[in-house]
Amino acid sequence: MQSGSSIVYCINFGNNWNSFFYFGTKSRVNSSLPENAAQWFLSTPVLDDSSNEMYVHLGPASEEIFAGSVVNLHGQSLASSVLGWDRRVKKGSSIVFEFVNSFYKLQAKISKLSAGIFTVAVAIIALSLNVYFTSDSTEMADKAASVYDFSYVDIDGKEQSMGRYKGRVLIVVNVASKCGYTKANYEQLQSLYEKYNEKGLSVLGFPCDQFMSQEPGTESEIKEFACSRYKVTFDMAKKIDVNGANAHPLWEFLKKKKGGTLGNFIKWNFTKFVIDKNGEVLARHGPSTNPNDFEADLVKLLNQ
Repeated sequence: MQSGSSIVYCINFGNNWNSFFYFGTKSRVNSSLPENAAQWFLSTPVLDDSSNEMYVHLGPASEEIFAGSVVNLHGQSLASSVLGWDRRVKKGSSIVFEFVNSFYKLQAKISKLSAGIFTVAVAIIALSLNVYFTSDSTEMADKAASVYDFSYVDIDGKEQSMGRYKGRVLIVVNVASKCGYTKANYEQLQSLYEKYNEKGLSVLGFPCDQFMSQEPGTESEIKEFACSRYKVTFDMAKKIDVNGANAHPLWEFLKKKKGGTLGNFIKWNFTKFVIDKNGEVLARHGPSTNPNDFEADLVKLLNQ
């Protein structure tokens, strides 16, 4: 797996009552990891929760990572070979889990219990992948011809047409105030906007609270944070969902036009879509890609 990647897997355990999935590291993970290190645990929903027995294993290294963010729900032996956490699942259930940010060292496996011995049944490259996130906005996205067919409500509550961006290069991004990526993205997006706005660059930020509740504030609080902390002057929208049944239709359209790794759904905050002057979605950049990394591409589009 590449450094900085963000990958989501959906695994169905079928009829095996004693299936486990776990992930750990080849070497000890220490507290030098980012402050939001626990996000890959806390953002992993268990489907069909009523039929699952869930437990968490905390070893010395994982205690450093989580720093009290999780509790031991099941008194599993610390001698377990797994580092981090496990969930025991019953037949027919599915689990979604995510690798985020710098956790490229983590390895995922599915194992099954056989005579008290864990044996690897399926390695990471053979995982069964399924798209988990769906949306009621899909039909609207399917009918749209371009991004200009959509509208949004801005952060001040006013309806805006995406047609206002015709003839301009546009970056659409889902933002959050309490994310590890907040500082770099806000600073660089604002810098690019100031540098190229008069040449035809626009930026449109959509606050979203779907990832570890890292955008919990009201629209006025979000606006105050972005404007006072990072001097943001580019366009901001009302808070929305980017995944699920309530996903904004524009975001369904963007995901359809530029799918992501192992699924079209948005994996984390600060996923950035680049749209050209004709409304064509040209590129999708993940959270770990900084805006400055694709500045040269923006310049080429602006000069066309």
